[in-house]
Amino acid sequence: MNELLDNDRIGLWQFRAGGDADYVETYCAMPKLRSILRRVALAANPVLIIQPTAQSRIKNLVAVVDALQLNGWITYMLVF
Repeated sequence: MNELLDNDRIGLWQFRAGGDADYVETYCAMPKLRSILRRVALAANPVLIIQPTAQSRIKNLVAVVDALQLNGWITYMLVF
């Protein structure tokens, strides 16, 4: 699950089949975002859930969706 946080930051929960999960928090800069999405895309049939927080900015949501569209191989869902 990808959380859009305040101050141009994103948080990413990555769950695996064994029940383990990793959490990464980073700035919403395009090179870093692409790097994270490349890592997510290595998983078998990844699905990214995007959930903006009340403090997130629209431009961060647009940046994440743009990066996903450029990658094209990650299924995603927006949750409000």
